[in-house]
Amino acid sequence: MGVPGEDVGTLKDAGQVSALTGGLGWTQHSAGAPGQAEAGDRMGASLAEGLVGVPGENDGRGMVISGLGGTGPVTGFAALEPHAGDQFGAAVG
Repeated sequence: MGVPGEDVGTLKDAGQVSALTGGLGWTQHSAGAPGQAEAGDRMGASLAEGLVGVPGENDGRGMVISGLGGTGPVTGFAALEPHAGDQFGAAVG
């Protein structure tokens, strides 16, 4: 479950992703998570099987995270030619 409006410490709307069972949750401060939690990242704004959208990452350039909570590597993907405000990752699936 994505919670894009979740504050992480003092970082407003940094976002998080929570598993529906097992009490697990991740932010960009979690071990192995790519990027750095920043205000307005909105991690979890979109979700699909194994993918997490972070459309506010890096001044709204955006990012998609693959592999959180799995047994393989966790990877962050960005647009090929990112621009501020692109919001890559606003929709995944």
